[in-house]
Amino acid sequence: MSSTSGISFSGLFSNLDTDSIITQLMAIERKPVTLLETKQKTLGYQKDALNEVNNSLLSLKSSISSFASGLTFENKLSSSDESQLTGTATSSASQGTYTINVTSLAQKHIVATAEQDATWTAGAGVLSITATPDVPGPTFNINVAGQTLTQIRDLINAEPGFSAYGTAQVITDPINNKQILTITSANTGTANRFTIVDGSGTLGTYSSQAAADAALTVNGVNIQSSSNTITTAISGVTLNLKGKTGANPPAEITIGLDEDAIVSKISDFVDKFNASTDLIDKYMKEEKVSDATTEEDMKKGVLQSDFDLGDSKSQVRMRTTGYVDNTLTTYKTLSQLGIESEASVGSIVSNNITFDESKLRAALQGDKTEVGSLLQGWATQLDTYLESETEVSVSSTLAGNYYRRILSINDQISSIDDEITNWEDKLASEEERLRSQFSAMEEALQKLQTQSTYITNQLSSISSSKSSS
Repeated sequence: MSSTSGISFSGLFSNLDTDSIITQLMAIERKPVTLLETKQKTLGYQKDALNEVNNSLLSLKSSISSFASGLTFENKLSSSDESQLTGTATSSASQGTYTINVTSLAQKHIVATAEQDATWTAGAGVLSITATPDVPGPTFNINVAGQTLTQIRDLINAEPGFSAYGTAQVITDPINNKQILTITSANTGTANRFTIVDGSGTLGTYSSQAAADAALTVNGVNIQSSSNTITTAISGVTLNLKGKTGANPPAEITIGLDEDAIVSKISDFVDKFNASTDLIDKYMKEEKVSDATTEEDMKKGVLQSDFDLGDSKSQVRMRTTGYVDNTLTTYKTLSQLGIESEASVGSIVSNNITFDESKLRAALQGDKTEVGSLLQGWATQLDTYLESETEVSVSSTLAGNYYRRILSINDQISSIDDEITNWEDKLASEEERLRSQFSAMEEALQKLQTQSTYITNQLSSISSSKSSS
């Protein structure tokens, strides 16, 4: 504590620990601020919990988006011998089985030079490379006089436009360190071969791999292709040739409904449904901790028995296990597709759902059109509800129910910030007033002590004078 002269009078004359007294008094005065700070923290924890629930429901909403927009029945291609070929099929492909016999694969054209030392250089002349000679394509002329194989490689690759037709490389034998220059066509097939004229007469070029087209039969029909990826043989199907049939029997490809993709999507929904339900249950049943002091305890029970959480759990469940489409003939409920409530155990009733994929697969084989209609109708109404609950927006009029609450909490936290600021100003003034009062008290005690000492001295002096007389 300081007086107006800057000298500390903290208990100097009163023998009181005035700093400690002021600290204790201010602690009492700060109780409203402490309560506001605790309320602000609780609101923050509540906001975090609502965000977590909202994100979980958004994830649930995302899992049904493909159903709500109309289920596309994709096809799946299966190969009996993936060492010969693999492939993919679109929804437009005709379902059925095809016999594929691969007799040859498409190859790139590779031209190589004679083996040379690393220091070898070519004689005077021009190396001419003509791409796709049947068309013909462009010719690239490279002056190779005095150039090593590595330098010739770099000159070829630097030719403008050459990369569209091929690439040059140098291969070194690790045993004798001899080098060979190779020129490889960019694409497979005889239409992509090229001719090379060695004007220097010193390179010694030859074809190390001839350009070749793929040859195969599809259900006995001969097909040739410059590429090992064939998209025109079967409508809506892409074939990827991997190897020749050889001694193996021809491969069979089967094109059928991709049930796995639909099963995976339903399974993902069930997982997300149960995750959201479990999360909501956790927050609703979590009890508050009385007189919590740790952050972990203060977080508990912030959404205990929350109405919105309970309503969301009920609505999502009712719109799933309780959904019925009476406009359909065969498949009217999701239970017919294997989506059902989890069985109760004794007196314990589960809030989760289960999925029997065998029922869905059987339904897809029965009437996939009705299955698609049922799933779309169910997903559309559930998606609409989840949209109203989870929409994220900075505008409360556009935001979903949970985010409106989050925006409201943000406003409350901001308002408490203002209250705390006002209280801090008041407390600062109050502390200054207390320090001023204690300082004034110490100064008054100083004066009294000074006066007391003066009077005592005067009385002592008078007494001494009388004794002398």
